[in-house]
Amino acid sequence: RLACATGRQREAFEILGRATRSGVCLDLEVYHCALQSCGSLAMATLGGMIIKEMLASPLVLDNRTVVLTTRLYGAAGDPAAAIHYARLFSERFDFCLGVEAYTALVDACVENDAGDEALELFEASLQGGVQPHILEAVVVGCFRLGYLEDAVGVIHCALDVDQGCGIPSTLLKDLVFLLYRRGLGVEVATPLLDRVVGMQVAVLEPVC
Repeated sequence: RLACATGRQREAFEILGRATRSGVCLDLEVYHCALQSCGSLAMATLGGMIIKEMLASPLVLDNRTVVLTTRLYGAAGDPAAAIHYARLFSERFDFCLGVEAYTALVDACVENDAGDEALELFEASLQGGVQPHILEAVVVGCFRLGYLEDAVGVIHCALDVDQGCGIPSTLLKDLVFLLYRRGLGVEVATPLLDRVVGMQVAVLEPVC
């Protein structure tokens, strides 16, 4: 951890390697620390080596591993690798991706202009119910990529799946504003607002 904190990622990896070869059983948090450090510097090659070390160990990887791996490859410009490892980890270690994992994956896709992949991840996340954090990440991603009508489609999709889902108020206001600016107020924004009001959808205020 000291090596990671002082920017000596390669030294940290060498320490991990020596410990593994010596039969020392390191806990998952140590690997997470090294992975997080690599992610902060977008060191995908070294991070990949650490992931291989984890997979070769008897450790049970989890959603936190997915988040850190996703941030690593998102920073390195490779969201496809992030999605690959998320699926690999969840299948091999038999766990469901959580809200934080899905949100990190969506953010990685948006940061690298992979809008279609972000939308696919949102659809996959719906199996566990609509989560406001994931919904917000996808819609904000659509804003950034200029997919305003897709943003509306995401909200309609969320309402189709879970009529009790909440929509952050600032998100809804920003979306309606942008739609009107683009000349889509009557055609797209108004039907969305009518549906939100008609279904009495919870509009979530930001937490101070």
